[in-house]
Amino acid sequence: MKKSLYLALSFALCFVQCKEKKDVNPVNVVKEIDVISFSVPGVDEKNIVVGKDVIVVNLPENYAGGNFIKPDIRLAKEYTTKSELLNGFNFEDKKLSLQLESVTIGARSYAICVVPFHPIQLTEPVKDYKITIEQDASITVPIVFKSTSQTVSDSGKVISEPAIILTDKITGLVSSKIYGIQSDVNGVKNFKFTFPATVIPGQYKAEIEWGMKKEILSNQIAVQAGKLQLRPGSWNMLPEDKYFEVSGYNISKTAKYELIIKNDFIEDRTIPLTFKDAGTLSGNLPSDILTGNYKAIYLENGTIIKATDYETGVLKYMGDDNFYIRNHSNQPVLKIVSQPSLYKSFRSNQGYFLDYFESTQEISRDENLLAYIQRTGAFPNKNDLILVDVDSRKEYTLNYSGDAYGIFNGFVAFLGYKIGSNIPDGKYEIYAVIGANNEKSEKYSQIISLK
Repeated sequence: MKKSLYLALSFALCFVQCKEKKDVNPVNVVKEIDVISFSVPGVDEKNIVVGKDVIVVNLPENYAGGNFIKPDIRLAKEYTTKSELLNGFNFEDKKLSLQLESVTIGARSYAICVVPFHPIQLTEPVKDYKITIEQDASITVPIVFKSTSQTVSDSGKVISEPAIILTDKITGLVSSKIYGIQSDVNGVKNFKFTFPATVIPGQYKAEIEWGMKKEILSNQIAVQAGKLQLRPGSWNMLPEDKYFEVSGYNISKTAKYELIIKNDFIEDRTIPLTFKDAGTLSGNLPSDILTGNYKAIYLENGTIIKATDYETGVLKYMGDDNFYIRNHSNQPVLKIVSQPSLYKSFRSNQGYFLDYFESTQEISRDENLLAYIQRTGAFPNKNDLILVDVDSRKEYTLNYSGDAYGIFNGFVAFLGYKIGSNIPDGKYEIYAVIGANNEKSEKYSQIISLK
């Protein structure tokens, strides 16, 4: 039956002293009387808890009803329900809710969580694992749900994903909690638990946590460090923004890390990076850095570290630059300059091929110049490119030809520009001017060579 906050606290104290009975802590009990009582034959009322938006039914170890309960529900006079749950229901691996209706107060919904004594079943035997920390370091665990597909954490939160709890075998302390991502294989739910970069190498015991219940997964998981990997970043910043973070794997606490920020218009600037954890470095841009597009180069103990493309995703093919410092958040960004002959494709994480245009500094006047201009809002009526001769400083305007070249299944469009015979061969700075207000981008980070 529904309990008052006072009784809930009293029961909580009782539960601490009665762990062998596998009773549960109540969750977020509220004073409003919407569900006056919720009872199930064969289940002690103290193991049924009505919270603000959830009803938890904890079945005893000897529950005789199997995968079925038929609750007796009494509602406040203001509420009615047409729920089929009143007729009884199977609950294993089902997402259930009780819908209440009221003309005067408004509708309410309760998530129904049924928790057997053993709510999950691991179909594989307990075994040892060896994990090397790197991208996609993971364990995949098939799990059969004997409970509803949702349960409740010890804080009263309704959850849908199990977690791995790693306990350090030396200290006995919980080191990490890793939530799983679901996929179905032959009708069985498989959960992939990917180890984050912050897991410290060592020896661990692992349990699968499902709400307030746990099942042993492994008595021995050996975690070791792998190779250093730093991700190529993409930072959109305003002039007042200085702080940034670099993510990766196996970052050493004792090594010296730096970042060189550069483009074709400034001298290289070296920025010290600070160790935050094994997966993160932090830094601050120089106070006098100008707006513009910049490339980032990483150093470890003075040696250049190539950014690791450990994700075959769209970001890898979105240009050579890493920092985009703009005057305001809606300022357009000239991200990639290319040509139709540089059309290529790559295999994505999902296994299918996507097309893209490789960036270049060498532009042939025999074909269109292509530009990807990142912007906000509707497609503008003006999309010009301005070429500035680096020697004479003379400017030439390229008007959008009307040709568009889509990539990533049309998600991104490159605009085409014909190069007029009036523009001589040479080296050029390039920027975009778009819209009725002639909004200018910052200069492309590289000087292009036209020939």
